[in-house]
Amino acid sequence: MNTNTSSKRQKGSLSAFLGWLLFGLPFRWVFGLPLVGRRLTDATFVHDGKGWLSESDRKSLTAFFTGGEPTRWDLMAGYKRAAWRVFTPAAVLGVAWCWVTYETQTAIAATLAAGLVLGLVVASWIVRWQRREHMARYVRPLAVALAPALGWSPDKLTWLNVPRNFKSEGAVIRVDLPADFVDGDDQEEGGRGSSARSMIDKAVYKKLGLPAGEMTSRYELVGAFPQVEYRWRPQVPASVDLDDVREAIESATGAKFVLGLGRGRKAVVVDIDDDSPHIAQSVGSGGGKSVQIGLIAAQLLARGGRVVILDPKRGSHRWAIGHPNVSYCRSLEEMHDALMLVGAEMDRRQRATDEDEHAIDDAPRVLVIVEERNTLMERIPDWWAEHRAIVKAETGNEPPKICPSLRVLREIAFMGREPRLHLLSAAQQATAQTMGGGAARENYVARIMGRGTTPQTWNFLAPGRDPHLTERKGRFFLAMGSSVQEFQGANLSRRELHALAWSCFADKAAELEAKERPAALFFREPGAVAAEVVEAVTSPSVGLSSPVPDTVMMASDLRKHPGTVPGVSPAEVPVSTVQQEAISPVKHQTVEAVSGSGLTLIESPVTLREAVARHIVNVSPDPDKALEILKSARKREEKFPAPAGQRSGAHVFDPAELRRWERNRAKSSKVETA
Repeated sequence: MNTNTSSKRQKGSLSAFLGWLLFGLPFRWVFGLPLVGRRLTDATFVHDGKGWLSESDRKSLTAFFTGGEPTRWDLMAGYKRAAWRVFTPAAVLGVAWCWVTYETQTAIAATLAAGLVLGLVVASWIVRWQRREHMARYVRPLAVALAPALGWSPDKLTWLNVPRNFKSEGAVIRVDLPADFVDGDDQEEGGRGSSARSMIDKAVYKKLGLPAGEMTSRYELVGAFPQVEYRWRPQVPASVDLDDVREAIESATGAKFVLGLGRGRKAVVVDIDDDSPHIAQSVGSGGGKSVQIGLIAAQLLARGGRVVILDPKRGSHRWAIGHPNVSYCRSLEEMHDALMLVGAEMDRRQRATDEDEHAIDDAPRVLVIVEERNTLMERIPDWWAEHRAIVKAETGNEPPKICPSLRVLREIAFMGREPRLHLLSAAQQATAQTMGGGAARENYVARIMGRGTTPQTWNFLAPGRDPHLTERKGRFFLAMGSSVQEFQGANLSRRELHALAWSCFADKAAELEAKERPAALFFREPGAVAAEVVEAVTSPSVGLSSPVPDTVMMASDLRKHPGTVPGVSPAEVPVSTVQQEAISPVKHQTVEAVSGSGLTLIESPVTLREAVARHIVNVSPDPDKALEILKSARKREEKFPAPAGQRSGAHVFDPAELRRWERNRAKSSKVETA
């Protein structure tokens, strides 16, 4: 009996083992279940486990080698174990079959696969090493600094997220805050208040080595999971071309001018009406200031404005040469003449608003560009002293000691805003002396600094603001009031500046009309002021190289001087504004009536140089040669017109008499030739 029972038990055990081997083992193998027949950890088929199922002795064999701790395999979810169990043998069998069938190809594929796996393993090790380095150098020290104030554990860092690329633009640093964190004026319990916010910010910036001025913090305190995020402020673009600012330029109106793009690629704009009547540039050599100046000037020209360029370097703005609305001055004499012309126009506009404050609302804006102002302010006084000595020796007259054109520069700085006259002064160091004095420099509210700007220059141009220094060409800082905007200037080529400046003309006809505009109308459109006299060329300076209309003789002036103009009675002359103070006594004036226009053209005596520049006489296409011919004819020819008077020590002549002399000279020449 006992023998039979024992035999049955053995057969039952053998049957159970065979059943487990044929059915139980494959089932558990395929579905990722523990092969021992019972669960050892709290892992399920779809979720990873965290530890042993209980504190009993039911543990895996590997626990003997890990000191009783479960391995990653023990805590792995069932579907993961199933994948390893199924696909690993299948892969091994597949490789074995391929090796037998396609030995050479399999060897090559195996070598490549082994290299790929080895590379992935090495890359994984490197990433893990970098992560450990990142955690040890940045994350854990920051966690230790923040944990006491926030009440978090410095060991479990789920509340702190510092990506490895946290120093790159676009990276986000996140710190989870306790549910009881509040933002108030008073110190909350546990230090969780406004002072805690300051502490958190300082800890993040110090421990991670981040510049506080380049970061933004956003506290989100609504809800049960408050947090704070730190992001980099949008950066200034490295380069800007015309396409980047074209839309901003086209949308800018009035007195707004685009300078470039700032942070977040936002257009940086200066308004010479509301922000600053004048603009000062203090940029070192090679910093890109000429391109920046060209961008502003081209925009003003595109809107129908006028530009006067004083360029001691003689070629900084070649794109502007030939534009009918640009007066390009290279020599000191030309610059002096141009400034006197601007001064006369400023006075004319001021007088035009005496009776009607809106008289010049449609007058084009005038931008006077002073390139290399440091150099110019040194050269002009020396040139004037030399020129003054020559005039005094030749005529005996005593010209003013201070150069009048420098006085005009100062007056524009103080009074140019109302008559729509503006200065753009570029200097390598915009000192008070260079800008015409400390008071004059204060009118340059908009101050642009860039490459080569020293801390000393920054301190006297933008006092009270931290210096921003750069060596990048085209990178500028616009300081206005208490704000400083960093931006990258638009780098336009000469061709692009030329095209933008000439876009003010609707067609070829408008362009030709502008080129034929009389010199006296350079600053204003015809008819901008009712009943004005369109031409007058009395010069206020000494020895000018070009015509400088100091006096715009209005018809109302004839009321004050009856009998000056033969054949015109005072009652027949329309009333308008007048400027006559600077006219020196002359023997006579000629008048030509313009039929049907209601205007009267008054020609004042001119110097020989002015006669050549205004093409009153055309004895030679070369201005210098023409002037020499006139001077020689005056000495040798008896029929040459006599002087009509003197102005500032220089003889002036009647334009009509000069024309008559030229006509007679031409007839005489033909007779002699025949």
